[in-house]
Amino acid sequence: MYQAHWGLKEECFENTPDPRFLSKSPAIGEIYAYLLYAPEGDRGAVLRAGESGCAKTLMARALIQDFSPEHTELALLTNPCRTPEVLLGEVLLQLGVEAL
Repeated sequence: MYQAHWGLKEECFENTPDPRFLSKSPAIGEIYAYLLYAPEGDRGAVLRAGESGCAKTLMARALIQDFSPEHTELALLTNPCRTPEVLLGEVLLQLGVEAL
């Protein structure tokens, strides 16, 4: 319905954020560059936190496309973990490491 009204060619308000719709404003571009540089430059892990709706998931999905798969292992946590043990278990699972 909104597509015809606004003259859009495709749906852009889906349940799963689409990285093609990330608008890299100067502020978002700066955060994005840092998040991309940290792991690619062997600077360790990074965490992006913020209020609901501030494009965290959208930015994460866009970053995944820009990381070099030869140099970067990714674990995308989309649900909050209740304990440190559950967090570690989820990261290990996503990285293909057997439980200890």
